Amino acid sequence: MNSELFPYNPACETLTPAEIEALQNDLLRKQLAYCRDHSPFYRERLKGMDFTDFTVRDLAGLPLTGKDDFSADTDAFRCVPMTEIGEIVFTSGTTGKPNRIMYSQNDLQRLRYNEQRCFTAAGVNASDVVLLTCTSDRCFIAGLAYYLGARSVGGEHLLRAVDAGSNLGCNFLAGFSSSCSSGGSDETFHVTSLLWM
Repeated sequence: MNSELFPYNPACETLTPAEIEALQNDLLRKQLAYCRDHSPFYRERLKGMDFTDFTVRDLAGLPLTGKDDFSADTDAFRCVPMTEIGEIVFTSGTTGKPNRIMYSQNDLQRLRYNEQRCFTAAGVNASDVVLLTCTSDRCFIAGLAYYLGARSVGGEHLLRAVDAGSNLGCNFLAGFSSSCSSGGSDETFHVTSLLWM
């Protein structure tokens, strides 16, 4: 993957509120124009809208997109040809049928970048052993992001386990509360840091 697309710059963590808002406004304008110009769904939904002076303060004026819109035709949201799709995953389907999510290579880089910032802020580096309790099993979306992010901070020593035991030698456990429960077993995780995502 090309990590130059979203290079991590620690200076982004100390921007002023005005600098953050200016950056957000610039990125938002580009994203809205891109969606309007490349997605069949948003081409229709955002038809005729000019985003030249659009800001985050104008978000409430956008037409809403709901899960039903997405579920009806996930392909209509795709902005790139299928040849540029790097991963296909599915939502859990807990509130209906699972929805197919298609990530371009650029989308995967953005996922990596988001989680890289989280792992970096938590102090994870190349000397750490990270247990990812929520992996890409069953096409789980967040597991892919955690994996890419941990790898990008030098976490080459990744453990991906669903039923992991106690002698793993990891010092970071990344996941969320339900993915870290022992499921009634006597297993215990011995780690120095927990990262709740």
